Amino acid sequence: MEMNEAERRRMAASGGAEFPATLVPGIYADYLPGKLKGRDRDFFGYRVESLPLAAAGVTTPTMTIEGDSEFLAVSIVGVARDPAAVTTVFAFPAITLNIYESGTGRNFFSGPVDWGCRVGTALQPAFLPYPKLLKRTAILTWTFTNLDAVQAYHIRLILEGFKIFDRARG
Repeated sequence: MEMNEAERRRMAASGGAEFPATLVPGIYADYLPGKLKGRDRDFFGYRVESLPLAAAGVTTPTMTIEGDSEFLAVSIVGVARDPAAVTTVFAFPAITLNIYESGTGRNFFSGPVDWGCRVGTALQPAFLPYPKLLKRTAILTWTFTNLDAVQAYHIRLILEGFKIFDRARG
């Protein structure tokens, strides 16, 4: 069956035909400054964990954006498990979080936010309302506060998005 150009491009949005998938990366490219739009991009996830976050405790793990690229963060996904029974996963753990970025000297939020307001799951990622561009080598400090005086948690999160390299898209 012969397809016309419009049909081939429509299929390309889902990765079909002879064109690579372009729909979602094209949308995210709209959030990039002009000088970054023509650069090569690749999906990536930065992980942070706190093993364990003690009952009524606070931890401040850090992650560093790699120096090979800028990073466009688009979602946060994570899991909170019971350290005493690792197959037990909490959908809405009693945890607040905040993220401080060294590159801009700013927090992501005006103060700590509840886990359920900002952390999604692998099946339902919590997409950021507006993607956040992070400069290479920026350090993110995550502050996790356990509001539960009895339950400890093992926390693992991924900040998902796209690396944006210096080379042109090809």
